[in-house]
Amino acid sequence: MGRVIFVTGTDTNIGKTVYTGLLLARKLAAGMDVRAIKPFASGGRGDALLLQRLQGKRVPLEKINPWYFDEPLTPAIAAERAGVKISMREVLRYLVQAAGEVEELIIEGAGGLLSPLGKNFNAMDLIRAMKAEVHLVSMNRLGVLNQVLMAEGICRLSGVTADRVLLMEGKRADHSSESNIEYLKKRFGRKLVFIPWLGAAARSARGLEQAALQFDRGSQRLE
Repeated sequence: MGRVIFVTGTDTNIGKTVYTGLLLARKLAAGMDVRAIKPFASGGRGDALLLQRLQGKRVPLEKINPWYFDEPLTPAIAAERAGVKISMREVLRYLVQAAGEVEELIIEGAGGLLSPLGKNFNAMDLIRAMKAEVHLVSMNRLGVLNQVLMAEGICRLSGVTADRVLLMEGKRADHSSESNIEYLKKRFGRKLVFIPWLGAAARSARGLEQAALQFDRGSQRLE
């Protein structure tokens, strides 16, 4: 099994798919043998479809997103209400198979580290079982310092390292934005990567491909 990156977040709707798409586009442009998947989705499959378009539709949607539920709820609850049982064993079997087909696998999680995904397991359980790198996505707004520090603390207590901390800029910066960057830079050093607001580019495969190339020409790199 090759390299496995698990993209998780401090909240929902904070840019996990944008970052996953940027990372995937950058690696594909470099000619790397990589795949991005989103095993769980609830309330819509737009994120998984975007990842599929970035991969030129070479990967069937069912392989990118095998567990989908109509209700916009955390996967474990959505599955229970839909009468579906999801075991950690079957999810790990799927992840190991996906990881064995490519040199690098990027897994976009649903929700945060402790969001229930199925019967008695969460994202942290999958991260530990897969020995995955953790890329922690957060939104640059008031409250993010507490969220990032709690998530990083959960990682440490679980014997896992937060390998990257991604600070995503929102459409409108608030009063805390600049000081958030300064504090997290002091705390995490080169592990911290700041992603500027991408606007409409974040909603299309072509936009993310162009943004990934432009981003890597700057002083920061996605990896």
